[in-house]
Amino acid sequence: MKFTSLSLKLWLYTALTNNNFFELTPVQEKTFKLVNQGRNVVISAPTGSGKTLCYLLPILNNIIEDDKHIQYVVVAPTKELVWQIYNNFLTFTKYNKTIKIVLLDKNEKVDNLVNNPSQIVIATVEKVRQAIAKGVNFKHLKQVVLDEADMLIDYGFVKSINDIFTKLNLYKDNVQKVFCSASIHSNVANTFKNAVDNLVSIQLEKNIYANTKIKHCIVYQKNNNNSFETLEQLLNVINPYLCVIFANTKQDVEKIYSLLLQKGLEVGMLHKDLETRERKQMFSRLNNNEFKYLVATDLASRGLDIDGVSDVISFGLPKEDIWYLHRSGRTGRGKYTGNSYVIYDQKYDYQINRLNRKVNWNYYLISNNQLVEKKIHIHKPKPVVDVQMQREISKLYNKKNQKVKPGYKKKLKQQIYKMKQKAKHKYLEEKYNKIRKESYKQRKGH
Repeated sequence: MKFTSLSLKLWLYTALTNNNFFELTPVQEKTFKLVNQGRNVVISAPTGSGKTLCYLLPILNNIIEDDKHIQYVVVAPTKELVWQIYNNFLTFTKYNKTIKIVLLDKNEKVDNLVNNPSQIVIATVEKVRQAIAKGVNFKHLKQVVLDEADMLIDYGFVKSINDIFTKLNLYKDNVQKVFCSASIHSNVANTFKNAVDNLVSIQLEKNIYANTKIKHCIVYQKNNNNSFETLEQLLNVINPYLCVIFANTKQDVEKIYSLLLQKGLEVGMLHKDLETRERKQMFSRLNNNEFKYLVATDLASRGLDIDGVSDVISFGLPKEDIWYLHRSGRTGRGKYTGNSYVIYDQKYDYQINRLNRKVNWNYYLISNNQLVEKKIHIHKPKPVVDVQMQREISKLYNKKNQKVKPGYKKKLKQQIYKMKQKAKHKYLEEKYNKIRKESYKQRKGH
Protein backbone atom coordinates (compact mmCIF):
# COMPACT_ATOMS: atom_id res chain seq x y z
CA MET A 1 0.00 0.00 0.00
CA LYS A 2 1.48 3.34 -1.09
CA PHE A 3 1.32 6.60 0.87
CA THR A 4 -0.26 8.21 -2.19
CA SER A 5 -3.39 6.13 -1.51
CA LEU A 6 -3.95 7.93 1.81
CA SER A 7 -5.96 11.12 2.22
CA LEU A 8 -3.13 13.42 3.20
CA LYS A 9 -2.38 17.11 2.84
CA LEU A 10 -0.40 17.85 -0.30
CA TRP A 11 2.71 19.07 1.52
CA LEU A 12 2.92 15.72 3.36
CA TYR A 13 3.17 13.85 0.05
CA THR A 14 6.15 16.04 -0.83
CA ALA A 15 7.78 15.42 2.55
CA LEU A 16 7.28 11.66 2.28
CA THR A 17 8.67 11.46 -1.27
CA ASN A 18 11.71 13.62 -0.48
CA ASN A 19 12.51 11.38 2.51
CA ASN A 20 12.11 8.17 0.47
CA PHE A 21 8.89 7.02 2.13
CA PHE A 22 6.81 5.38 -0.58
CA GLU A 23 5.05 2.36 0.92
CA LEU A 24 3.42 1.86 4.31
CA THR A 25 4.82 -0.80 6.62
CA PRO A 26 2.34 -3.46 7.86
CA VAL A 27 1.79 -1.71 11.20
CA GLN A 28 1.18 1.63 9.45
CA GLU A 29 -1.39 -0.01 7.18
CA LYS A 30 -3.25 -1.43 10.17
CA THR A 31 -3.26 1.70 12.28
CA PHE A 32 -3.28 4.82 10.09
CA LYS A 33 -7.03 4.93 9.54
CA LEU A 34 -7.81 4.31 13.22
CA VAL A 35 -5.43 7.00 14.48
CA ASN A 36 -6.43 9.44 11.72
CA GLN A 37 -10.10 9.04 12.76
CA GLY A 38 -9.33 9.88 16.39
CA ARG A 39 -9.67 6.39 17.91
CA ASN A 40 -7.90 5.45 21.18
CA VAL A 41 -5.28 2.88 20.14
CA VAL A 42 -2.58 0.63 21.60
CA ILE A 43 -0.02 -0.12 18.87
CA SER A 44 2.29 -3.08 19.47
CA ALA A 45 4.86 -3.96 16.82
CA PRO A 46 8.52 -5.04 16.68
CA THR A 47 11.28 -2.48 16.93
CA GLY A 48 12.10 -0.87 13.60
CA SER A 49 8.64 -1.45 12.10
CA GLY A 50 7.78 2.25 11.72
CA LYS A 51 5.54 2.96 14.75
CA THR A 52 6.53 6.65 14.94
CA LEU A 53 4.88 7.43 11.60
CA CYS A 54 1.70 5.74 12.89
CA TYR A 55 1.02 8.85 14.99
CA LEU A 56 3.29 11.45 13.35
CA LEU A 57 1.45 11.46 10.01
CA PRO A 58 -2.09 11.69 11.49
CA ILE A 59 -0.95 14.52 13.80
CA LEU A 60 0.47 16.57 10.92
CA ASN A 61 -2.51 15.69 8.72
CA ASN A 62 -5.12 16.76 11.28
CA ILE A 63 -3.40 19.72 12.92
CA ILE A 64 -5.32 23.00 12.70
CA GLU A 65 -2.61 25.29 11.38
CA ASP A 66 -4.45 28.52 12.25
CA ASP A 67 -4.88 27.45 15.88
CA LYS A 68 -1.68 28.32 17.74
CA HIS A 69 -2.68 26.60 21.01
CA ILE A 70 -1.21 23.28 22.14
CA GLN A 71 -3.05 20.57 20.20
CA TYR A 72 -0.75 17.54 20.53
CA VAL A 73 1.55 16.21 23.25
CA VAL A 74 3.98 13.34 22.69
CA VAL A 75 5.47 11.81 25.84
CA ALA A 76 8.52 9.49 25.94
CA PRO A 77 10.48 7.98 28.85
CA THR A 78 14.01 9.26 28.11
CA LYS A 79 15.66 12.41 26.82
CA GLU A 80 17.25 10.47 23.97
CA LEU A 81 13.87 9.24 22.75
CA VAL A 82 12.40 12.74 23.06
CA TRP A 83 15.22 14.18 20.94
CA GLN A 84 14.76 11.45 18.35
CA ILE A 85 10.98 12.00 18.07
CA TYR A 86 11.53 15.76 17.80
CA ASN A 87 14.01 15.27 14.94
CA ASN A 88 11.55 12.96 13.17
CA PHE A 89 8.91 15.70 13.30
CA LEU A 90 11.39 18.31 12.06
CA THR A 91 12.09 16.13 9.02
CA PHE A 92 8.47 16.77 8.00
CA THR A 93 7.63 20.21 9.43
CA LYS A 94 10.42 21.88 7.46
CA TYR A 95 8.00 21.54 4.52
CA ASN A 96 5.37 23.54 6.40
CA LYS A 97 6.75 26.49 8.36
CA THR A 98 3.34 27.40 9.84
CA ILE A 99 3.50 24.47 12.28
CA LYS A 100 5.17 25.26 15.60
CA ILE A 101 6.77 22.42 17.52
CA VAL A 102 8.69 22.57 20.81
CA LEU A 103 11.03 20.12 22.49
CA LEU A 104 10.81 20.46 26.28
CA ASP A 105 14.31 19.44 27.32
CA LYS A 106 15.18 22.52 29.41
CA ASN A 107 13.46 24.38 32.24
CA GLU A 108 13.55 27.71 30.37
CA LYS A 109 11.60 26.14 27.51
CA VAL A 110 8.88 25.13 29.97
CA ASP A 111 8.71 28.75 31.19
CA ASN A 112 8.53 30.08 27.63
CA LEU A 113 5.67 27.73 26.80
CA VAL A 114 3.38 29.63 29.19
CA ASN A 115 3.30 32.73 26.98
CA ASN A 116 4.44 31.24 23.67
CA PRO A 117 2.50 28.01 23.10
CA SER A 118 3.41 25.59 20.32
CA GLN A 119 0.95 23.37 18.49
CA ILE A 120 3.01 20.22 19.18
CA VAL A 121 4.85 19.55 22.44
CA ILE A 122 7.35 16.70 22.80
CA ALA A 123 8.60 15.97 26.31
CA THR A 124 9.44 13.51 29.05
CA VAL A 125 6.85 12.82 31.77
CA GLU A 126 8.59 15.14 34.24
CA LYS A 127 8.64 18.09 31.80
CA VAL A 128 4.91 17.70 31.13
CA ARG A 129 4.27 17.76 34.87
CA GLN A 130 6.41 20.91 35.17
CA ALA A 131 4.46 22.55 32.36
CA ILE A 132 1.15 21.81 34.12
CA ALA A 133 2.53 23.20 37.40
CA LYS A 134 3.67 26.39 35.58
CA GLY A 135 0.13 26.95 34.29
CA VAL A 136 0.66 26.07 30.62
CA ASN A 137 -2.69 26.00 28.79
CA PHE A 138 -3.63 22.49 27.60
CA LYS A 139 -7.36 23.21 27.17
CA HIS A 140 -7.18 22.89 23.37
CA LEU A 141 -5.48 19.49 23.48
CA LYS A 142 -6.65 17.02 20.82
CA GLN A 143 -4.33 14.05 21.33
CA VAL A 144 -1.79 12.58 23.76
CA VAL A 145 0.77 10.01 22.58
CA LEU A 146 2.68 7.79 25.01
CA ASP A 147 5.60 6.41 23.02
CA GLU A 148 7.39 3.35 24.44
CA ALA A 149 4.40 3.03 26.78
CA ASP A 150 5.60 -0.30 28.15
CA MET A 151 8.88 1.36 29.14
CA LEU A 152 6.94 4.12 30.91
CA ILE A 153 5.20 1.39 32.90
CA ASP A 154 8.44 -0.49 33.62
CA TYR A 155 10.15 2.70 34.79
CA GLY A 156 7.34 3.40 37.26
CA PHE A 157 5.77 6.39 35.50
CA VAL A 158 2.17 5.11 35.75
CA LYS A 159 1.38 7.22 38.83
CA SER A 160 2.82 10.34 37.17
CA ILE A 161 0.89 9.66 33.96
CA ASN A 162 -2.33 9.16 35.91
CA ASP A 163 -1.59 12.44 37.68
CA ILE A 164 -1.17 14.20 34.33
CA PHE A 165 -4.36 12.66 32.95
CA THR A 166 -6.27 13.72 36.07
CA LYS A 167 -5.03 17.32 36.12
CA LEU A 168 -5.77 17.76 32.42
CA ASN A 169 -9.18 16.03 32.70
CA LEU A 170 -8.07 13.56 30.02
CA TYR A 171 -10.14 10.75 31.52
CA LYS A 172 -13.36 12.71 30.94
CA ASP A 173 -12.53 14.71 27.82
CA ASN A 174 -12.64 13.33 24.31
CA VAL A 175 -8.87 13.77 23.93
CA GLN A 176 -7.47 10.95 21.81
CA LYS A 177 -4.90 8.61 23.41
CA VAL A 178 -2.32 6.65 21.42
CA PHE A 179 0.02 4.17 23.12
CA CYS A 180 3.01 2.72 21.26
CA SER A 181 4.92 -0.32 22.44
CA ALA A 182 7.43 -2.84 21.09
CA SER A 183 6.35 -5.37 23.73
CA ILE A 184 3.08 -7.28 24.02
CA HIS A 185 0.30 -4.74 24.24
CA SER A 186 -1.73 -6.49 26.96
CA ASN A 187 0.28 -4.94 29.79
CA VAL A 188 -0.27 -1.46 28.37
CA ALA A 189 -3.93 -2.09 27.56
CA ASN A 190 -4.64 -3.52 31.01
CA THR A 191 -2.91 -0.61 32.73
CA PHE A 192 -5.04 2.01 31.02
CA LYS A 193 -8.23 0.15 30.06
CA ASN A 194 -10.20 1.50 33.04
CA ALA A 195 -9.21 5.03 32.18
CA VAL A 196 -9.54 4.99 28.40
CA ASP A 197 -12.86 4.29 26.68
CA ASN A 198 -13.05 2.13 23.55
CA LEU A 199 -9.35 1.28 23.50
CA VAL A 200 -8.47 -0.61 20.29
CA SER A 201 -5.45 -2.93 20.51
CA ILE A 202 -3.34 -3.59 17.42
CA GLN A 203 -0.66 -6.28 17.72
CA LEU A 204 1.42 -6.99 14.63
CA GLU A 205 3.17 -10.16 15.84
CA LYS A 206 2.00 -12.82 18.29
CA ASN A 207 5.63 -13.59 19.06
CA ILE A 208 7.39 -10.29 19.68
CA TYR A 209 10.77 -12.01 19.29
CA ALA A 210 9.93 -13.27 15.78
CA ASN A 211 11.94 -10.84 13.65
CA THR A 212 13.25 -12.78 10.65
CA LYS A 213 15.62 -9.95 9.74
CA ILE A 214 17.77 -10.50 12.85
CA LYS A 215 20.17 -13.42 13.29
CA HIS A 216 20.83 -14.30 16.95
CA CYS A 217 24.30 -15.67 17.68
CA ILE A 218 26.21 -17.04 20.69
CA VAL A 219 29.97 -16.47 20.22
CA TYR A 220 32.76 -18.12 22.21
CA GLN A 221 36.46 -18.99 22.15
CA LYS A 222 37.69 -22.44 23.08
CA ASN A 223 39.18 -22.63 26.59
CA ASN A 224 38.94 -18.85 26.99
CA ASN A 225 36.76 -17.29 29.64
CA ASN A 226 37.99 -13.73 29.11
CA SER A 227 34.96 -11.90 27.64
CA PHE A 228 37.00 -8.81 26.74
CA GLU A 229 39.40 -10.89 24.62
CA THR A 230 36.47 -12.64 22.95
CA LEU A 231 34.94 -9.24 22.18
CA GLU A 232 38.21 -8.05 20.60
CA GLN A 233 38.42 -11.16 18.45
CA LEU A 234 34.80 -10.85 17.35
CA LEU A 235 35.27 -7.23 16.26
CA ASN A 236 38.29 -8.28 14.18
CA VAL A 237 36.18 -10.94 12.48
CA ILE A 238 32.93 -9.15 11.67
CA ASN A 239 34.22 -5.69 10.64
CA PRO A 240 30.77 -4.06 11.06
CA TYR A 241 29.36 -1.07 9.22
CA LEU A 242 27.93 0.29 12.50
CA CYS A 243 27.97 -1.71 15.72
CA VAL A 244 26.26 -1.11 19.08
CA ILE A 245 27.89 -2.90 22.03
CA PHE A 246 25.70 -3.26 25.12
CA ALA A 247 27.01 -3.91 28.63
CA ASN A 248 25.10 -4.30 31.88
CA THR A 249 27.13 -1.80 33.92
CA LYS A 250 28.58 1.65 33.40
CA GLN A 251 31.98 0.27 34.50
CA ASP A 252 32.02 -2.31 31.70
CA VAL A 253 30.87 0.31 29.20
CA GLU A 254 33.76 2.60 30.15
CA LYS A 255 36.27 -0.28 30.05
CA ILE A 256 35.14 -1.39 26.57
CA TYR A 257 35.13 2.23 25.39
CA SER A 258 38.74 2.72 26.56
CA LEU A 259 39.75 -0.59 24.96
CA LEU A 260 38.37 0.44 21.56
CA LEU A 261 39.88 3.93 21.81
CA GLN A 262 43.31 2.39 22.44
CA LYS A 263 42.88 0.38 19.24
CA GLY A 264 42.29 3.64 17.35
CA LEU A 265 38.64 2.91 16.54
CA GLU A 266 35.88 5.48 16.01
CA VAL A 267 33.79 4.92 19.12
CA GLY A 268 31.14 6.71 21.15
CA MET A 269 29.79 6.03 24.62
CA LEU A 270 26.33 6.40 26.15
CA HIS A 271 25.13 5.86 29.71
CA LYS A 272 22.80 7.67 32.13
CA ASP A 273 25.57 9.33 34.17
CA LEU A 274 26.70 11.46 31.23
CA GLU A 275 25.56 15.06 31.47
CA THR A 276 22.61 16.09 29.30
CA ARG A 277 24.91 18.15 27.08
CA GLU A 278 27.22 15.16 26.53
CA ARG A 279 24.32 12.79 25.81
CA LYS A 280 22.77 15.22 23.34
CA GLN A 281 26.11 15.75 21.63
CA MET A 282 26.65 11.99 21.42
CA PHE A 283 23.19 11.51 19.92
CA SER A 284 23.87 14.23 17.33
CA ARG A 285 27.23 12.72 16.36
CA LEU A 286 25.61 9.30 15.96
CA ASN A 287 23.10 10.77 13.53
CA ASN A 288 26.01 12.34 11.62
CA ASN A 289 27.66 8.90 11.23
CA GLU A 290 30.81 9.93 13.11
CA PHE A 291 31.19 6.57 14.85
CA LYS A 292 31.64 2.99 13.76
CA TYR A 293 31.02 1.74 17.30
CA LEU A 294 28.75 2.81 20.13
CA VAL A 295 29.22 1.32 23.61
CA ALA A 296 26.16 1.74 25.81
CA THR A 297 24.11 0.55 28.73
CA ASP A 298 20.47 -0.36 28.11
CA LEU A 299 19.72 3.37 28.00
CA ALA A 300 20.21 3.06 24.22
CA SER A 301 18.27 -0.19 23.77
CA ARG A 302 14.77 1.23 23.94
CA GLY A 303 13.28 2.98 20.95
CA LEU A 304 16.41 4.69 19.65
CA ASP A 305 16.51 4.50 15.86
CA ILE A 306 20.17 4.60 14.84
CA ASP A 307 20.28 4.31 11.07
CA GLY A 308 22.35 1.54 9.53
CA VAL A 309 23.23 -0.57 12.58
CA SER A 310 24.59 -3.78 11.05
CA ASP A 311 25.52 -5.57 14.27
CA VAL A 312 24.62 -5.57 17.95
CA ILE A 313 26.83 -7.19 20.59
CA SER A 314 25.68 -8.05 24.11
CA PHE A 315 28.59 -8.09 26.55
CA GLY A 316 26.59 -10.02 29.13
CA LEU A 317 22.85 -10.56 29.05
CA PRO A 318 20.27 -8.32 30.74
CA LYS A 319 18.23 -9.61 33.67
CA GLU A 320 14.91 -9.43 31.80
CA ASP A 321 14.41 -11.14 28.43
CA ILE A 322 12.51 -8.16 27.07
CA TRP A 323 15.66 -6.02 27.32
CA TYR A 324 17.51 -8.44 25.06
CA LEU A 325 14.68 -8.00 22.56
CA HIS A 326 15.19 -4.25 22.61
CA ARG A 327 18.96 -4.57 22.36
CA SER A 328 18.79 -6.84 19.32
CA GLY A 329 16.10 -4.56 17.86
CA ARG A 330 18.65 -1.79 17.21
CA THR A 331 19.57 -3.77 14.07
CA GLY A 332 17.37 -5.31 11.39
CA ARG A 333 15.29 -2.13 11.21
CA GLY A 334 13.26 -1.02 8.20
CA LYS A 335 14.66 -2.59 5.04
CA TYR A 336 17.89 -3.81 6.66
CA THR A 337 18.95 -7.16 8.11
CA GLY A 338 21.38 -7.54 11.00
CA ASN A 339 23.16 -9.75 13.51
CA SER A 340 22.81 -9.87 17.28
CA TYR A 341 25.83 -11.44 18.99
CA VAL A 342 26.10 -12.53 22.61
CA ILE A 343 29.58 -12.94 24.11
CA TYR A 344 29.30 -16.28 25.88
CA ASP A 345 29.87 -16.53 29.62
CA GLN A 346 28.79 -19.56 31.60
CA LYS A 347 27.12 -17.40 34.25
CA TYR A 348 24.45 -16.46 31.67
CA ASP A 349 23.46 -20.06 30.89
CA TYR A 350 20.12 -19.58 32.61
CA GLN A 351 19.15 -16.59 30.41
CA ILE A 352 20.42 -18.31 27.25
CA ASN A 353 18.27 -21.38 27.98
CA ARG A 354 15.28 -19.20 28.79
CA LEU A 355 15.68 -17.13 25.62
CA ASN A 356 16.07 -20.35 23.62
CA ARG A 357 12.30 -20.76 23.85
CA LYS A 358 11.87 -17.42 22.07
CA VAL A 359 14.79 -17.01 19.66
CA ASN A 360 16.74 -19.45 17.49
CA TRP A 361 20.36 -19.31 18.63
CA ASN A 362 23.23 -19.85 16.21
CA TYR A 363 26.47 -20.96 17.91
CA TYR A 364 29.88 -19.82 16.65
CA LEU A 365 33.42 -20.61 17.70
CA ILE A 366 36.06 -18.00 16.88
CA SER A 367 38.91 -19.93 15.28
CA ASN A 368 41.75 -18.65 13.05
CA ASN A 369 40.07 -15.24 12.80
CA GLN A 370 36.85 -16.81 11.52
CA LEU A 371 33.42 -17.66 12.88
CA VAL A 372 32.99 -21.42 12.70
CA GLU A 373 29.52 -22.80 13.29
CA LYS A 374 29.89 -25.08 16.29
CA LYS A 375 27.42 -25.61 19.11
CA ILE A 376 28.53 -25.27 22.71
CA HIS A 377 26.98 -27.15 25.61
CA ILE A 378 24.82 -24.76 27.63
CA HIS A 379 24.27 -26.07 31.13
CA LYS A 380 20.67 -26.26 32.23
CA PRO A 381 20.25 -24.97 35.77
CA LYS A 382 19.03 -27.37 38.40
CA PRO A 383 15.46 -26.84 39.55
CA VAL A 384 15.17 -24.38 42.37
CA VAL A 385 13.73 -26.02 45.48
CA ASP A 386 12.15 -23.71 47.99
CA VAL A 387 11.25 -25.77 51.04
CA GLN A 388 8.82 -23.22 52.41
CA MET A 389 7.09 -22.95 49.03
CA GLN A 390 6.74 -26.74 48.79
CA ARG A 391 5.09 -26.78 52.20
CA GLU A 392 2.61 -24.11 51.14
CA ILE A 393 1.78 -26.05 47.96
CA SER A 394 1.24 -29.23 49.99
CA LYS A 395 -1.23 -27.38 52.21
CA LEU A 396 -3.17 -26.26 49.15
CA TYR A 397 -3.35 -29.81 47.77
CA ASN A 398 -4.52 -31.12 51.13
CA LYS A 399 -7.67 -29.03 50.69
CA LYS A 400 -8.70 -31.10 47.67
CA ASN A 401 -10.85 -33.43 49.74
CA GLN A 402 -12.68 -30.55 51.35
CA LYS A 403 -15.86 -29.07 49.94
CA VAL A 404 -14.81 -26.45 47.38
CA LYS A 405 -16.42 -23.97 45.00
CA PRO A 406 -16.63 -24.42 41.19
CA GLY A 407 -13.46 -23.46 39.34
CA TYR A 408 -11.32 -24.42 42.33
CA LYS A 409 -8.81 -26.44 40.28
CA LYS A 410 -8.16 -23.56 37.89
CA LYS A 411 -7.68 -21.12 40.76
CA LEU A 412 -5.40 -23.60 42.53
CA LYS A 413 -3.25 -23.98 39.43
CA GLN A 414 -2.94 -20.18 39.07
CA GLN A 415 -2.07 -19.79 42.75
CA ILE A 416 0.68 -22.43 42.56
CA TYR A 417 2.07 -20.87 39.37
CA LYS A 418 2.34 -17.47 41.10
CA MET A 419 4.10 -19.04 44.08
CA LYS A 420 6.64 -20.76 41.83
CA GLN A 421 7.28 -17.56 39.89
CA LYS A 422 7.84 -15.67 43.12
CA ALA A 423 10.31 -18.32 44.32
CA LYS A 424 12.16 -18.24 40.98
CA HIS A 425 12.46 -14.46 41.01
CA LYS A 426 13.74 -14.57 44.59
CA TYR A 427 16.40 -17.11 43.59
CA LEU A 428 17.47 -15.05 40.57
CA GLU A 429 17.66 -11.86 42.61
CA GLU A 430 19.96 -13.56 45.11
CA LYS A 431 22.06 -14.98 42.28
CA TYR A 432 22.47 -11.58 40.57
CA ASN A 433 23.30 -9.87 43.85
CA LYS A 434 26.05 -12.42 44.39
CA ILE A 435 27.43 -11.80 40.87
CA ARG A 436 27.31 -8.02 41.38
CA LYS A 437 29.16 -8.30 44.70
CA GLU A 438 31.86 -10.48 43.13
CA SER A 439 32.26 -8.05 40.22
CA TYR A 440 32.49 -5.12 42.64
CA LYS A 441 35.21 -6.86 44.66
CA GLN A 442 37.20 -7.56 41.48
CA ARG A 443 36.98 -3.91 40.38
CA LYS A 444 38.12 -2.72 43.80
CA GLY A 445 40.97 -5.22 43.80
CA HIS A 446 39.74 -7.22 46.81
